[in-house]
Amino acid sequence: MKEIDFLIVYEHKNREFESITLLKYELARRGYTVEFFGFDEFHNKMKRKSLFDNVKIAVMPSLYKDENILTFVYGVTGKAKNIVNLRWEQIFPNSSEQNIEYFIYPKANAKYAYHCCWGQKPYEMLREDRINTNNLFITGPIQMDFLRKELKGIYLDKKTVFKKYDVENEKTCILFTSSFATSSWNKWELDWLYSEYEGEEKEYIKGYVKREKMSRDLVVEWIKKLAETKDCTIIYRPHPAEVKTELTEELSNYKNIKVINKENIKQWILVCDQVYTWNSTSITEAYIAGIPCAVLRPVELEYSDEYQIYEGLPRITDFKQFSEHFDSNNIEASSCFIDNKKLYSYISVDSQKPSYIRTADVLEQALKDDYYFPWNNFDEKDLNTIYNSLFKDNFKDLLAIILVKPFYNSKFMKRVYGKFFGKLYDRYCKMIRSKTPPITNEEFAQMEERIATVLSKNQKNIGE
Repeated sequence: MKEIDFLIVYEHKNREFESITLLKYELARRGYTVEFFGFDEFHNKMKRKSLFDNVKIAVMPSLYKDENILTFVYGVTGKAKNIVNLRWEQIFPNSSEQNIEYFIYPKANAKYAYHCCWGQKPYEMLREDRINTNNLFITGPIQMDFLRKELKGIYLDKKTVFKKYDVENEKTCILFTSSFATSSWNKWELDWLYSEYEGEEKEYIKGYVKREKMSRDLVVEWIKKLAETKDCTIIYRPHPAEVKTELTEELSNYKNIKVINKENIKQWILVCDQVYTWNSTSITEAYIAGIPCAVLRPVELEYSDEYQIYEGLPRITDFKQFSEHFDSNNIEASSCFIDNKKLYSYISVDSQKPSYIRTADVLEQALKDDYYFPWNNFDEKDLNTIYNSLFKDNFKDLLAIILVKPFYNSKFMKRVYGKFFGKLYDRYCKMIRSKTPPITNEEFAQMEERIATVLSKNQKNIGE
């Protein structure tokens, strides 16, 4: 197999699809070879074998610790020349952002990769994390490029997308972007989450999950009530980690409520009249797109739960306010009034040079410069263990399916597995969580064609 210049690894299709395809478009335009690999393809050992030692630069969606490097970098690419961390999440709640020891900041050898920063604030936080400034680059967020005039045409127009998902086109349409990641999880999934923390941190996580669930239940009731009392259409956009429950299933019983988890969030923001959220960073995209947006907050959150960009924003705290806010339906009354100075400290926007070009510059530098990721910092035994696993059969996976699957929904057997066969049970849990099929070559080709068509029409607007 011919050596690949860049392997772009992705985690969530809806979050990253357009952005990584745009990045590939630019790299290919410069003459480089680019391939993709999804987290949910990790069990595809044949694909991993074909990539091993054939990749020059590994481009990661996140990078936290040595375990990530061993598994999702070395376990896929082998000793790539360098690793570039795109960091698809860079705006965090206060509890995370202000704690350098928290897992969101690179630890151990992850610090030696190249890290893309959306703006000055993320840059400063990584510098505080003692990452060499030679490894830090302010690129801006690629996903925001699709709100630029030269790239907005990548999305479907309102009439087309509404017809595709059978959404009423004539009524005022509001979008609720859910960030209720854990409120629908069952006891066993939550126990798995809590096991990742200890002491006060575990108690905080438990409290946050409780506040999140209470908020979700009340927001869903507000949405149903608005659908009953207003001549409108409502799109409920679930969080990627949110699963269907009896409560959210009820939303689908309303003719004017659609629960849709497909398409990029910006697709829906650009075609809806108003955007509401509970505690999501998607509010920044609505704000930059100029769409009226507001915060629904039925349960007061702690300071630790909040994002810095939410500081000072008015909250809608009861249904009456929600109803009145919907009626206002204009940008002056509906604006969330985000502090521009604060927002743009997190997000760098260059009017002349889009973020995808700035990011491609970093990747090109990683390929051409004399810097090599220090693989010699790792114990050869650890590397050999990962290497050898590529050539072993899937016996343990098969054993997990045979022994765990038939009893997975049994509470008694979960206790048994948890006590006696914990590793096997965990293995099966990880397997079934990988439910999202990887992006197909055909999907990538179609998106590349859309990007090429849009950019060819607007090339004069794009800074080189």
